[in-house]
Amino acid sequence: MERTQQQHRAIYDAIAARRPELARAWATVHVGEVEQWLRGTLGVDGAAPA
Repeated sequence: MERTQQQHRAIYDAIAARRPELARAWATVHVGEVEQWLRGTLGVDGAAPA
């Protein structure tokens, strides 16, 4: 939870600083980590849906 909050804050700060490239980079990192967490939590092996 703390890591998620830090990432959200980093995205917000980048937007507030008018640094869209940095905001996009942080958003990409965040989404990737959430996807990884979901796969591990749900036991998904990364296979494409049928």
